[in-house]
Amino acid sequence: MKTRNEGLMSARPQSLTFGEKVIVIGAITRDVILRHGKTTHCDLGGMLYNAITLAVLSPNTLVIPISNVGYDAFDEVISLLENYRNVELSGLRRVQQKNIKCTLLLSGEYGIQWDEGEVVPITYSQVKRFIEGSFVLVTFPTGFDLRLNTLRRITEMAKEVYLDYHILTKGRDELGVRYLKRRRNWQEWVKNADFVQFNRFEAGYVSGHLLPSIDDIKLFGKSILRWRVRGVVVTCGKDGSFFTHGNTRHPKCLNVLSEPVKKVLNTIGCGCVYAAGFVAEYLRSHDIETSLRFASRAAALRCTVPNLQALSRALRPLTDNVKIS
Repeated sequence: MKTRNEGLMSARPQSLTFGEKVIVIGAITRDVILRHGKTTHCDLGGMLYNAITLAVLSPNTLVIPISNVGYDAFDEVISLLENYRNVELSGLRRVQQKNIKCTLLLSGEYGIQWDEGEVVPITYSQVKRFIEGSFVLVTFPTGFDLRLNTLRRITEMAKEVYLDYHILTKGRDELGVRYLKRRRNWQEWVKNADFVQFNRFEAGYVSGHLLPSIDDIKLFGKSILRWRVRGVVVTCGKDGSFFTHGNTRHPKCLNVLSEPVKKVLNTIGCGCVYAAGFVAEYLRSHDIETSLRFASRAAALRCTVPNLQALSRALRPLTDNVKIS
């Protein structure tokens, strides 16, 4: 019986042409949620939320996911992504290890997260052949997705880089249990991006304000601009999102309200969908405020469906005015 190779041959017809290229870098996870001892969610996740969102919302863009996928999940990942005409599959690599499994045990509003398995970090050699002229979206579902030196080399060659800080706020003990950890060199990661995204909790923990006020968020964004980062996004759930840009002497802060959701079914991957939504619209319009509003709408729509498989359907309303070349 034949199995798919670790460096999968591209399935894109040569006749297809695309206006932009976006490389999506990060781990693909198996996400499990336990409530009251019962499994309420078990699905693929991680950077797949970014890749699928971009594939749907930016149909004229070539989306290139790059990830080291465990042998037990590789075929499932390929079967999911090969449904999208604009996704290049050859950046996905099968590895000998089992795919990482991230479990969240919830009790009320609090939870404990632990990981099972190891992540094989993505290397620059995996990215190199795609990098020329590409916009790069980097996400950290595990915090071990790639090394800092790899990110630096990517930044030197990429067109632009959007970095979702994500699980870089957490460490992991010998049992795989996650705990809060403020990286001593967190600034070095942030410096290597044009746009940086945090959620409110992540921004608060990095800046030293566990429950940051709006003023704290603005000051945090301003502090990052000194490293020539073009924009800092902080998503705040029902309070919308804040985008700080400009320079440290005269920073500007945009506040975009969140989109109302009648019934929330699942919030896993909302931050990833937000990031990908921003990139999709930014490549189309190059307008920051329009991109922020588009990202907010995309994240809200993600909440209305139960799993990753239903994400495409949820996002379709945003594609009504997009012409496919």
